[in-house]
Amino acid sequence: MRRPSPLRRNSHGRHPECKGRDHSRRNHVRGGRGGHLWDIVKKALETPEEQKRPDDRRVIFFPWQDDPAYCDAQPQTLTEETVRYFEDKPGFSHNQKSWYQRARAQCGRSIKGEFPTVLEECFQTPVEGAIYAEIIDRLRAEGAIRPAVVDNSSLVHTAWDLGSPLNTVVAYFQIVGAEIRAIDCASDLDLV
Repeated sequence: MRRPSPLRRNSHGRHPECKGRDHSRRNHVRGGRGGHLWDIVKKALETPEEQKRPDDRRVIFFPWQDDPAYCDAQPQTLTEETVRYFEDKPGFSHNQKSWYQRARAQCGRSIKGEFPTVLEECFQTPVEGAIYAEIIDRLRAEGAIRPAVVDNSSLVHTAWDLGSPLNTVVAYFQIVGAEIRAIDCASDLDLV
């Protein structure tokens, strides 16, 4: 099922089509928005094309759905998880959704890194060693993790990871009915 990646680089770290220029091409970014490439990608996305020089970096995204090979000839019945995933993504055929469902079953939590549907998914690849990544991915797919608003009439609780004085982490959350609403997380606090 693993596709030959159009983003494969040669031994020099360059895509074969980018002769003489260092165009790193990846289909996912380890560490997400906290990873080492995020600052480069963010600058490339935020700089308007008309302001870029010829040697400035550009982000070129090749989603899996643009390749006609990623489509089931004999589509299977879609699961609730697959239907929910494609709810806000118009323009996909049943055959494409079926293919993605099979790919997700095989790739597991790395599906967004291997076959991103939208650019944002490239930054949602779980961090290596993330203890709860599979559980969080399943909860997201089931719709159990979703945006929520702060309830000004409810208490805000905190959870502290004291570690050492220079890397304390505080998570802020509310319990509203049967929901736990994460509000914020402050990290690398210097409490000395």
